[in-house]
Amino acid sequence: MKVQTSIVQLILYSVLIIFVFANLELRAFSGTNNLNEDAYKIKNDFANDKYTYKKALKNQYLSLNPALLDDEISFSIMAQLVECLVKHEDGEVKPALAQKWTISKDLKKYTFELDKSYKFSDGSAITSDDVVNVFYYLMNDNSVHKQDLAIIEGAKEYYLKKSKIISGISIIDKYSFSIRLSKPFAPFLSMITAPQFGILPQKSLLLLGKGDAIPFISSGAYSISFASKDGIYLDRNKFYKNVDKIYFKKIIYTIVKNKNEAIDGLITGKYHDVIPHKIEDSEIPNSAKEKVYKVNANTAGVWYLGFNLNDLTIKNKYLREFLRRNIDQDKYMSHMKLPESYKAINFIPRGLLGHTKEKIELNTDVQSMKNSQLLEKANCTKKNICKIEMIYTENGIDDALKALFLPLDDFSNVLKVKLVHLERREWFNRFIKQKYQLIYIGTSSVYADTYWILKYFSDSTFYPGIENKKIKKLLNKSTEANDKYIRGRLYEEIDKEIMKQSILIPLNYGVFPYYFVSSFIKGYDIPFAGYYLLKIKDLKYGE
Repeated sequence: MKVQTSIVQLILYSVLIIFVFANLELRAFSGTNNLNEDAYKIKNDFANDKYTYKKALKNQYLSLNPALLDDEISFSIMAQLVECLVKHEDGEVKPALAQKWTISKDLKKYTFELDKSYKFSDGSAITSDDVVNVFYYLMNDNSVHKQDLAIIEGAKEYYLKKSKIISGISIIDKYSFSIRLSKPFAPFLSMITAPQFGILPQKSLLLLGKGDAIPFISSGAYSISFASKDGIYLDRNKFYKNVDKIYFKKIIYTIVKNKNEAIDGLITGKYHDVIPHKIEDSEIPNSAKEKVYKVNANTAGVWYLGFNLNDLTIKNKYLREFLRRNIDQDKYMSHMKLPESYKAINFIPRGLLGHTKEKIELNTDVQSMKNSQLLEKANCTKKNICKIEMIYTENGIDDALKALFLPLDDFSNVLKVKLVHLERREWFNRFIKQKYQLIYIGTSSVYADTYWILKYFSDSTFYPGIENKKIKKLLNKSTEANDKYIRGRLYEEIDKEIMKQSILIPLNYGVFPYYFVSSFIKGYDIPFAGYYLLKIKDLKYGE
């Protein structure tokens, strides 16, 4: 009898251990410590509900912690969960949680008044204390965004532990507060439209800081109901302002790494859209064309070739001019299956301040030279063959890059370009450590403002050899211009200066120029800021 009892106990213990480890594994992937007993019922309800928006993700989100928010899938989810003080709409900054604001004459002090009709998903009021707490939270040691907020007076002293307070942030009353900057910074409002600056209560910040996701209290149109290693499920925030106008009651994100599986799901209606899989026209069967449609999803970014002027070969401006002149941008565009409108002629993406359609004239002292003269000046001869290595990390673009450099084959007796594909980590390390000659790279404006792109392009940390004294002066001047048209003209001047130096060669605008969506979904009007920030509350299911 004792032996039988021991066996039973052993079995019970084994089952208990398996259950515990299974639960721990689920928590590890889901980021939740409080999965309620109805979690799986919620999952099934979501999948079958007509008012559920179903989105397939190529990869799992990295983190929903605002202080660590740094990848497009996490941005996509967080955009549904938070409301910011202000928002981007039709290229303008407009009210969101803050119903109005004033800016002081010296362009340093911003005074905000909150809209009392906005509530957190638990029904509690969103107050000045909540807003200020978020700014303090984003200044913690692990935050990747604290440098962005260093423009706030006293912020740098706070995160360097030289002060216990941020002197530039002051609460006026329950629904109003002010933020004072250390100097004029015109892109400030544009910056705080990004999801990482969305307002969340202290409870949610502490939860996300621990890597958990439930119970989650949001300020946006949706809140988290369930999370696992396979996806995340959102439910509509019943206390959200104008909640009755939001068509989709729920959102289900599912991890679908296989592209063909994602396409099949899109065609059959299992998913309403797929990110960040890029799907070509040819991948949609003719019999299914009517079930999906293409959405213009131009991001505020640009793909380009970057030179390292610390390299003795690349440092020669005649060689750079030769490369700029002879690459085949049109064939590259064709292989990339990009429309003509995405062809880059300068560095400011279309739709952003300062963009010009005219091609900027470069290096007037070398433009009249023939190819043979440029190569001679670059010291590329049969006795001294110039060898250049270009590194890239994107998959599936080999033919496009070969087409880009194909015209150089005519000069192979004096110049050779080698294309080297690297894993992302190695590619990034070489870029940061400036161990490259030529690099194929893309960048986008996280905050949907030209300033951030130009600031990045003029950073000698990334692009050694750039003469940025004039550029920095123009950038600083632009931060003092509250008039967007004045800023636009200054941005144009910076753009011309970057182009004249031939440190970078622009190729195409937009990282994801388009993607496919179920034909039943209406309301797609994706701004230039990037498709992954689209808010599902603005969509509906139509005929």
